[in-house]
Amino acid sequence: MSISAKFGRAVLSPRSASSATALGPSAAWTTPGDGHLLLLDHQLVQILDIGPDGECRAVIGREGEGPGEFSMPMDVFEFGDGTLGVMQLMPAKIVRLERDGTPLESIVSRDAGHMWWQARSVADHLVVSGQVRSFD
Repeated sequence: MSISAKFGRAVLSPRSASSATALGPSAAWTTPGDGHLLLLDHQLVQILDIGPDGECRAVIGREGEGPGEFSMPMDVFEFGDGTLGVMQLMPAKIVRLERDGTPLESIVSRDAGHMWWQARSVADHLVVSGQVRSFD
């Protein structure tokens, strides 16, 4: 499978019918410094690790509520230490993973009214965008 990024969209195209990989709607990705593309699939609720040669090297994460699992993923990003963060919309949390998918401690919102969409890590800082809903 080969991959190309163009105009803000990722396109996977199989080299042969036997190497085709299903891909749901994907609108979030990050590019760690090693030449890989980490593509978040919103529908299949997983991250595809695409190597520099365009081949899918690994599938990271899965849908669920256990350690390292996530639902309603909105974004994927890399922390400064090389670990991954997957932004979950509701309940608002960042699921942290090693690059091999090993779960780490998640960052969870203390407010049930938070909805998180996107995050970026810069040095020792974490910037999160989202919305606060009121149930009054």
